[in-house]
Amino acid sequence: MYNIQFYENPNGKSDMRDFLRLLYERQEDGFYKLAAFLDYLAENGSAGDQAVCRYSKGTIYMHCIPDFKKEPSGKGTGACVILYGQCHEATFVILHHYITKKIPTKVPLLQMYQAVRELQAHSRLFS
Repeated sequence: MYNIQFYENPNGKSDMRDFLRLLYERQEDGFYKLAAFLDYLAENGSAGDQAVCRYSKGTIYMHCIPDFKKEPSGKGTGACVILYGQCHEATFVILHHYITKKIPTKVPLLQMYQAVRELQAHSRLFS
């Protein structure tokens, strides 16, 4: 069993938690897809039977949820990419997400830099 935490900026705001709350309030399918991923991560970690890690560099991982509605109206789908890291042996930190038109094969450089900064800031607070 693994711990799941959400990254919070210095003001105590978590973009990923706010995104989940918004999906829940709108009763979007994406909420259930994200919740299923978080449950799987808590139970199995990043190296479970299912190949959830499409990209890893150090302790940063990428998980992609395909067929994710980009708009509440349901017009168009894309992929929701979740970046998360492992800061301790049994703790994963959900850093942030972004939505793309298609399933990416790698993380854009700016997204990776942001994830590294967020994980370093989180590690400093909780070490």
